[in-house]
Amino acid sequence: MKRFNNFRRLLRAAAVVTVVAAMTFAGCTKVDDTLGSNLVPDNQQMKAGYQTFGALTLTGDLNPRRYVETRLYQTDSLITSNLTYGYMGSMLSDTFGLRTAGFLTQYVPYEIDSGYFGFRPILDSAIILLSISSYGSDTLTSQEYNVYEVVSNKYLTEKPVESGKSERDTTFYLNFDPVAEGVYNPDEPLFTFTLGGEGKYPSTTSAVTLEPTEAGKKYIRRLMLQEGTYKGDYSIYSLDSLEQWVAEFKGLYIVPAVDQTTPNKGNIYATSLDASGFAIYGRNRLESDPTLIADTISIPYIFYDSSVDYGNVSVNTIRHDYSKATSPQRFDIADAVETNENRPLSKQVYVEGMGGVVTAITFDKPFFDALEAEIVARETGIDADTAARLVKLAQAARNLKSHGLSEGTSTRLVVYAAQLILRGIAPRAACRTAMVRPITDDADIRETLDHAIDAIFA
Repeated sequence: MKRFNNFRRLLRAAAVVTVVAAMTFAGCTKVDDTLGSNLVPDNQQMKAGYQTFGALTLTGDLNPRRYVETRLYQTDSLITSNLTYGYMGSMLSDTFGLRTAGFLTQYVPYEIDSGYFGFRPILDSAIILLSISSYGSDTLTSQEYNVYEVVSNKYLTEKPVESGKSERDTTFYLNFDPVAEGVYNPDEPLFTFTLGGEGKYPSTTSAVTLEPTEAGKKYIRRLMLQEGTYKGDYSIYSLDSLEQWVAEFKGLYIVPAVDQTTPNKGNIYATSLDASGFAIYGRNRLESDPTLIADTISIPYIFYDSSVDYGNVSVNTIRHDYSKATSPQRFDIADAVETNENRPLSKQVYVEGMGGVVTAITFDKPFFDALEAEIVARETGIDADTAARLVKLAQAARNLKSHGLSEGTSTRLVVYAAQLILRGIAPRAACRTAMVRPITDDADIRETLDHAIDAIFA
């Protein structure tokens, strides 16, 4: 019972969140960069920096050149299961179209003693506790959410591996479709709730009232052991029965009730699953006189508990609909899909989170020429113009590999030539000594490269 003490305190704290705390979040913008980042080891995190390459001709005049090619890229290989966060919400961008997120989660009950619910318990209320860790820019637009019962565990237990065989699986990707998998019945929500809106800004810990449907009321009666397979059987609330628990109460699926339809409106929230869950509150009656109330009751259910072996599966669902974009900067998603081997060049550079469209950058040959010249200049101290000329000569030699030259000119030979020049050797002589004579004794190739030296250092 101790393992839920903190969660129960969170429930109590969330119930008294003040308007002042909520107003702190009004109009704020945060960037959610968490989906996938926790899978990258710290020592493999990308370090970013930049180097400016001079776009100059050999005479020093400005000569703009293209160093990179940019193409749009989208993949569905991102793992969305068993993450720290559950994502939910709907956003409509005039550039990226519609993005809708929901999450499926199992949950773990609080261990209770036999008879805890008492005689003919009454449901007073149900709340969902959301420990919101990040969100988008629009908290002013109200969004309604549906909470569904997970009605099938086949998505976990029946992953085909070969003909006639299947295995248990808890790893799922962006292409996971809960409708196709038969996970829930989209026509029968258990509860609804609302986040956002004027005067209803979400706080870091938000306790939101759940509005039960008739199906939801029946579901709570099952949780209170008044109906269903475990009617009156408190063994299901034992920590030793969690495998049976997830077989009976398979989980919940939380998703926006409708897609956002107003351009550049909507929001997606990330809630910490280990500090989120739901709770039911009620009263029970005196068995001797059912008209009298005996006691108040409450019980929390947590979405993730690291101390147990069952009940911790979660899957995020992310849906993109780029056809909803209206901006002139919109794009055709067919140009970005992974299976398109002929993705066209894109003049627009996009970076979209949550498995969306990003920009693949391909470095052109001029970039590597400029990079090599930068290396030569930094290592030797020679001026940039001479370094560029030396690299141009090296490229001329490398182009002869298919015409009888067995080995091209390495960057190290370019460095040797630069060092000779700095020591007072004439550039043409330095190039012949360091860059041509070491790589070939073929008279015709030497003559060709000597002509190139004369042209480059004219």
